Amino acid sequence: MKEGRNIGFSKHRSGLESIVDDHLAFASETDVSAERIEGVREQLDEGELSVAVVGEINRGKSTFLNALLGETVFPSRTMVCTAGVTVLDHGETPRAEVVYKDGSSEKIDLSGEAPARVLKEVVSRSNKDVQDIQVTRVWYPNPFTGNGLVLVDTPGVNDPDHWREEITYSYLAEADAVIMLLDPMQPLSASETEFLDAKILDRSIANLIFVVNKIDDVPQSDREDALARVRDMLSEHVPNPTVYPVAAKPALDAKRQGDEEGLQGTGLPQFEEGLMDFLAKGRGGLLLKTKVQKGLDHLAHVEDTIQQRRAALDAEKGEVEERLSDAQSKLSALSRKRDALENDLDSEQSRIERQLKQVARDRADHLGNSVKPALSGESSTQALRDRALRFQRDSIEAFRSATETAFDRLVDEYDAASAELTGEIGDVLSNLRREASNRAQSMQVEREERRPKQSDLETRKAGAAVGAGAGAAAGAAATASTLGAIGTIGAGILTGGLGLLVGAGAAAMLSDDGSSGGSQRDSQYVDTDEIVDNQQALKALDDFIDRLESSAAPVSKGIIDSAKDAILDPVDQSIQNQRRLIQQIKEDLRQTEQEQQDTRDRLAAQEERAESLRERYEGLMEEIEAMTA
Repeated sequence: MKEGRNIGFSKHRSGLESIVDDHLAFASETDVSAERIEGVREQLDEGELSVAVVGEINRGKSTFLNALLGETVFPSRTMVCTAGVTVLDHGETPRAEVVYKDGSSEKIDLSGEAPARVLKEVVSRSNKDVQDIQVTRVWYPNPFTGNGLVLVDTPGVNDPDHWREEITYSYLAEADAVIMLLDPMQPLSASETEFLDAKILDRSIANLIFVVNKIDDVPQSDREDALARVRDMLSEHVPNPTVYPVAAKPALDAKRQGDEEGLQGTGLPQFEEGLMDFLAKGRGGLLLKTKVQKGLDHLAHVEDTIQQRRAALDAEKGEVEERLSDAQSKLSALSRKRDALENDLDSEQSRIERQLKQVARDRADHLGNSVKPALSGESSTQALRDRALRFQRDSIEAFRSATETAFDRLVDEYDAASAELTGEIGDVLSNLRREASNRAQSMQVEREERRPKQSDLETRKAGAAVGAGAGAAAGAAATASTLGAIGTIGAGILTGGLGLLVGAGAAAMLSDDGSSGGSQRDSQYVDTDEIVDNQQALKALDDFIDRLESSAAPVSKGIIDSAKDAILDPVDQSIQNQRRLIQQIKEDLRQTEQEQQDTRDRLAAQEERAESLRERYEGLMEEIEAMTA
């Protein structure tokens, strides 16, 4: 594959892994907590960018996915497979886990010679329990997902089992890229048109990339005309569609045989480069920059700790002990300010809940004033379905927009208080620094210059919204109890953040039954085989609005939990760091004179290593910013 952003993205990610590994080795030799850097390394080991693949049955989706991996992992669709969603992440040991709707799970060994055959026995119609499967998670070693990607294989858009549509809907809502496979001989069937016009959310359209698969079925002389026809048809539904021609089966064969020359002619390398370019310009580049900034922030704390310990060793012991006692008192007072900040955040939940309920009521008004009159006189069942789908899609979009607005407002309003409090905590021992040390002063100036301003605020918003961790997971758990099983899938399988909590939870609201039990044959969509008359369609939409409003409480709780993670975590980390530093200084003061000199020498050496790591981080940040520009 030619040099480009695909290579650049992978190279920068590998470079970051190398720096973080060296950082961890360095941190193990210091007396500073390495928890933050350990967290960065764990994130690098996991898939963070979700790539969903959709398409009608018989579009060659499994072959395309296998071509990306270079191995036959996904089973073919000779039988309609994909019991729900299959999520593939990178893992050194080939394995799978089937998660059922009742919360139970089954582990599967894929280390044998035919992983696709093993998976097919589980996720195809031959398995009598297939409709009880919520998601199948697969871990498999391969270079493609080794770039931090998660591949999501969804049911076909013309899947006859409508009970699976809700799962597809929830994952597409939060995918970083949605790959839609088309057939060059039969592009844009009725179900594909419906998918583009009525099912996919507006925000997801911007993430759509189209792959015209099986391009090798078209004679070389006719391919340009065939692709032009596909682009013209897509342009009626999607502005400026991005289209790649790919021959997936030859590409898979070429990868398995190590035939690089043959692979180039399949179109797959060009698609892979385009996809990585797209991801790098979006959340992929943002996540890399966020991790680099976390490394820089940790090193700034290391440098600050070194300066304060060296200053304490050079000061009069009695004076230092007095200042340590004063610092402990200040920390106790600042901890109370932190608790007050958390109480203020908790008090916001009722306001957010009211705002979300108002969104549901506004949609109910629209339903009563505009949609119902149109549906009441509609004689076509297909038209009923189309109108219902559009109303549901627009309602979910409005609900998700309100959640993001609420979250952004919290971060905007409370971030300054968090930063101020974190600064006060960091200054409780500042008077221990040697006042005459120009080096210490210059380092402080450098740290202030490196401290991100508005860009950091936007990063924290984005980071919390797509990967807030425990806070969002707690919110997802709360949501699942009200919205059903899909709320839990979205919050655990991909990035675990607020966006998935809301997107997946909202999709779950579309099901007839808001619980995880019951028959999943009842689709969340108004399906043609379920419509008996117009009144049934109206009742389905009334029930949908009721579930939308009832979700306001658990979703608002998830928003607060995610905001706490973004706003309070820096404060908690700073308090922990200062308490640790106070204890370190106390231990330093109990040393003999020779031991204290050894400590000075060790700290000086650590300072030099921290400086070297910081230069590497800053160089990488410049390269990433150039890549994403």
